[in-house]
Amino acid sequence: MGIMDEFRRPKDLPVVFTGEYLEAELVKGMLAEEGFHPYELSDLPRPYLGSVGMGRVLVPPEELEEAREFLERVREEAERAGGGPQADPGGLAPGEAEPRTEGMPQEEGES
Repeated sequence: MGIMDEFRRPKDLPVVFTGEYLEAELVKGMLAEEGFHPYELSDLPRPYLGSVGMGRVLVPPEELEEAREFLERVREEAERAGGGPQADPGGLAPGEAEPRTEGMPQEEGES
């Protein structure tokens, strides 16, 4: 196994996820925990460049449909829990109240 193996896509393995490298790492880990046999393919060699670039997660053809269904369920659960694309970038989920500050000491100049 050489450095160029990082760039080779295994034959006949369909892609189940494409995204940023860190996302692909997370998806690969979730799939492996569920008993799938994921393989990650990166556009850049990891040991040298850290967490930059894109990643793809591949699975054996016989696991493709079940893996897609699993990832769809995870996405739906995250959205129902307030995570995912609908979450406020400030960290509050839709409908979540702002933290209470009444009764807390204030900085000088604040009213």
